[in-house]
Amino acid sequence: MLNPSDVYVEGGANNLFACWTDKVTKYDASSFYNFEQDNLPLHDLEERTTLLWEKFGHPTSALTGMSFIVSAEAETTCNPLYFTNLSSCIDALPEFINYPILVEVASFGGLGHLTITNKSFGPNGSLEIINRLGAFGSPVTIGGSTSALDTARYDTEFTSYKLASSIGSDQIYNSILTASAQLPVAFNDVAYAKLLTKNPSNGADILVASSTYPFSDERFVNPYVFVKHTEPLDAGNGFFGNRMTAALSSTLSPFKLVGANNTASAIQFNPFDKTRTTEMDTYDVSTVDSITELEIKGGTARDETGHVPFVYFNSLNSIKVHNCDGPIHIRNFNVDCEHAQDNGIEIKNSKVNLERCAVSRANRAGLYANNSEVDLLRGFVAYRNYKLNGTAREGIPFVEKRKSYKAQAYYGAGIYASQSTINFRSTYNRDIEQDSSASGQPYYSNWAAFVGPSGIPVPSMNALYCLSRNDIGIHSINSTITGGLGEATMAGDTENTNLLGTTTWYNATQLFCELNTEAGIKVKDSDLEYRGRLITNGNYVGLDSKNSNIVVDQLTSNFNQSKGINLEDSKLIYNNGLWPGFYHNNPINPNKLHMSQVACVQNGQAIRSSNSQMSPLYASSMPSICQMVYVSGNFGIGESGFSEDDDIQLNLLPAIEASDNSNLDLIHTHIDSTHLDNSKAFNPTFGLMLRAADNSTITCRGSKNYANVMLGPDTRTSQIKQAASFAGDNSQIFFQGPTVIAQVGVDALAEKNSTIDFGPTRNQDNQLLVSAFNLNKDGDSHTMVELHSTRACLVANEKSTIKMQDLGDYEIQYDASRDVSGRAGNYDYILPTTYQNCVSNGWIQLYPNGNTNDSDVPNAVSLAAASVNDRYRFRDDSGSPATLYRYLVARDTLDANASSVTTGGMSVRAVGDSLIDVKNVHFPCGWANSSSIAYDFDGAAPLPGAFCSRLHIWNVADTSLLKASYVSVSGVHPIQAPYHGPSGTWGALSGAPVSTPDTSSLSILDYYGINQQLPGDVNLGKSSVQNIGPFRLYFSVDSTANFLSAVGVSNNNAFKGIIPQVFAQGYNFSGDLIAEDNSDYGASANYTSLLKRGNNNIYEPSGFYYASEMLLNPDTTLAILDDSGANMFANAKHNSVDKSLLGKRVEIFFPMDTFGGDTNQTGLAGGTGLLSINNFDLKKDN
Repeated sequence: MLNPSDVYVEGGANNLFACWTDKVTKYDASSFYNFEQDNLPLHDLEERTTLLWEKFGHPTSALTGMSFIVSAEAETTCNPLYFTNLSSCIDALPEFINYPILVEVASFGGLGHLTITNKSFGPNGSLEIINRLGAFGSPVTIGGSTSALDTARYDTEFTSYKLASSIGSDQIYNSILTASAQLPVAFNDVAYAKLLTKNPSNGADILVASSTYPFSDERFVNPYVFVKHTEPLDAGNGFFGNRMTAALSSTLSPFKLVGANNTASAIQFNPFDKTRTTEMDTYDVSTVDSITELEIKGGTARDETGHVPFVYFNSLNSIKVHNCDGPIHIRNFNVDCEHAQDNGIEIKNSKVNLERCAVSRANRAGLYANNSEVDLLRGFVAYRNYKLNGTAREGIPFVEKRKSYKAQAYYGAGIYASQSTINFRSTYNRDIEQDSSASGQPYYSNWAAFVGPSGIPVPSMNALYCLSRNDIGIHSINSTITGGLGEATMAGDTENTNLLGTTTWYNATQLFCELNTEAGIKVKDSDLEYRGRLITNGNYVGLDSKNSNIVVDQLTSNFNQSKGINLEDSKLIYNNGLWPGFYHNNPINPNKLHMSQVACVQNGQAIRSSNSQMSPLYASSMPSICQMVYVSGNFGIGESGFSEDDDIQLNLLPAIEASDNSNLDLIHTHIDSTHLDNSKAFNPTFGLMLRAADNSTITCRGSKNYANVMLGPDTRTSQIKQAASFAGDNSQIFFQGPTVIAQVGVDALAEKNSTIDFGPTRNQDNQLLVSAFNLNKDGDSHTMVELHSTRACLVANEKSTIKMQDLGDYEIQYDASRDVSGRAGNYDYILPTTYQNCVSNGWIQLYPNGNTNDSDVPNAVSLAAASVNDRYRFRDDSGSPATLYRYLVARDTLDANASSVTTGGMSVRAVGDSLIDVKNVHFPCGWANSSSIAYDFDGAAPLPGAFCSRLHIWNVADTSLLKASYVSVSGVHPIQAPYHGPSGTWGALSGAPVSTPDTSSLSILDYYGINQQLPGDVNLGKSSVQNIGPFRLYFSVDSTANFLSAVGVSNNNAFKGIIPQVFAQGYNFSGDLIAEDNSDYGASANYTSLLKRGNNNIYEPSGFYYASEMLLNPDTTLAILDDSGANMFANAKHNSVDKSLLGKRVEIFFPMDTFGGDTNQTGLAGGTGLLSINNFDLKKDN
């Protein structure tokens, strides 16, 4: 807004001497006694004495200050107030300044160079140089409902790239225009600009342009314009996507005039990027989706409000401030180097305030700061600063860079800081005060009456900080980048206390670093601490940090070709301001609103970390003050691989990757990969969404406000080889709080001594984050997990671990179970009540699916639309207390709708000497009982149908181990849940060899299943169902089992897929089997173990094969279960029998302190002082 009195330095009425006698020359003796000539040296001596006095700052004087005007049309006669050029005015300034000096520049066109060197400042000294031919528009008013003051129209020829072509005013205020009242918009403020300094002859205002028809002033030509859309409320089309438009000395007639008085309705210009050059087309950033090979342009070109423009009608070639230690304010200047200067603004060994300055086309840096302190106020623009020799640009063509990255030897930067401090300083209170003063002046009297105080622009939205189309936006070496303002004030901040409301979106400042060919921000050995919103869009890399500390409130990094955030030996803290954000309770379409603490949309990779840390600033009630770490649309690929049919398959890069001892703490992790082409097959991705490798840790913490959500593509073709999360090489991934992973081949995979952990929300010292996540008061933030997969939900491989602990409270579930609630004695896993209150509502739900290419497999699940809150949080199902919050499906309706989310299959797998560790975990289940002898998607004969044959399998392979204790199923102790396994026998009374120990020829199936009629004295079967559990254990079988088929059945082919599964569950088959060869491989010739001596004493590849013969480790303990675990797996107890040549793979213990219990404390004779021999847990008294 126009306010001539908005100055930091008021100057004063004192004048410089300024006027000089004629130059003194040397005379000969003949003219020695010439009176006038002979007195010249004396005058000159007096004047030079005055000059020296001035240069030393008028010591011992009582000067109150000085004010000067620079105007090319000033009179050339000697005048202590006016200078015709800026350089002569600066030359006249004292070397030592101990009083305020104000310089107002009112010259059109080229201003030359501004150079200030070696100025020292006393305690009362300050220097302000302000350009009165710079104007600035506002995107939004304090009232907010008016939505904008300045609006932009877009060039119809370049709508794809969002190039504005004019700046006008919001049409809502047309009535004011017609009433001849002026608006505080850019084109008005520059035309009606006036000086603070008055005319010394009559005290009148000094106007920059014609006072009658200012818009017709012919000196208004060749404007420099920088305009960007910054206001967010266009949710339908998004925001932050529109690139800044720049006009450099536009040749278009600037004002669009209307009416008889030639009043302007807009300022119009030619966008500089409209006239494309070979250099631009070759080197400019052009982000291309590596998968679709389509360009990502971003934003919308719709004419709209919410823009902030900077407009200048003059320009400098450069600004240099060297060795100046005092407060220097340089305001409203535009610097255009035209690639003739290394640095546009060069600050060395100085303290300088730059306000609303713009700099373009420098070869090395728009702003170069070395060993200096620079405050950037009310905005700063740096545009196209890179080395250009004629038409040849230094660098790497961007197409080549996309294909094969190479570092450049030389980079141009919007801001380059070396051993300096750059402060993006907010002066919110001062701006409100100054704009209030302006609106009360006669110039804006009608405006103030019409709009009132609510029409004042919002200061934070009024400040355009944009570093665009450089090599690097901000390049910091051993420096500090700080400043900004959040939506709410922080303690100790006295300059920004008069913010709107309590937490309002408009309060926060925004720093845009966009379309830079190397990085939006590149920091090395530096500290970057920025409040407000840091936005790095459309660069090669968004934020690139090496050995630096980053502290931000909100960080948005979108549309970057390589990485959104790249951390190397660095530390990043987000959520520093501890304010929730205006949109915290309304997460609708974050892909468009991008309103998360960390948001990375459509990057090659979202976040990559090497030997680095990333975490939020913690406080109480984190769910109410922190939105999401939001990631979507990643398109990065590695080298192409090839499928068996020679079709090229892409290697997808992880969305978030932590390596080399990194540690990432991600609040409300939301990773959306549903964009992936569902018609393409991709090579295996070890961590499509999360990858932790080389001793790294990733922790995802969800809550009732925002769950951890990870969604993959919706077809089997595109998802089958994708592991959503991967921990490898001694790494860990922790999932805490509400979590869902869906539409992937594998939800979580751990390899090479790594761990996937599902547990309550706690820190790395295993201490619950009670107050941070309100765990003791809000059960809806407890860890509730839904895992949907088309291959396996959880896999541990190569000595790795899947851990689930304290997801629920077994005591609550067991108290509701009639068969166990009355047990005498105590369980040996006793948790404090305070701890139980923080975990009791937890559970984990496993939704595997058949690994088959069948249209009935729910590879795609029903997801809420991106515009619906349920996309980001668990839903309230309004059912019983045990079935309240769900994401994919409500548990109380799952029985009838199971096929929409799960068809059974591999729930959990432990391979390669790995461990599955389950303790105090609730499994809601809810699907129909599946009691078949084997898994089959269709359930065709001899199986009883799909409803019964879709088993839920836990595969404990080779020498891996399963531990499970204190588990609950469907809200009760597993023994009370409605799940069981197959019958006790195969149906026929004979089929096994009569020599079979314990059961003779009885075709025993499950020792704890219901038996058919038993012969004679065989009483090992059960008369009621005792093989209880919703899951089945599958152990590793000898690969020879794959060659066996049934003997004596009408369709032996129907059993070929069943036989290996029967042995894997520890069951004997009903009768004889025979080995069959395939066309390429002879079973009997290659597997001597299949040969059996027949009745004729000849070895043949057929006979009765016992489970102990076909299991790889028939007598090795592969599962250690308490009585609840033994009733969680329908075949667990059967595998503990060790009869009928079955072997024994399961150890079952009773977890109580009574007789027979694992921690018996009943005082048995000879056992006092000794408790458990088999188990140890520090939480137990064993």
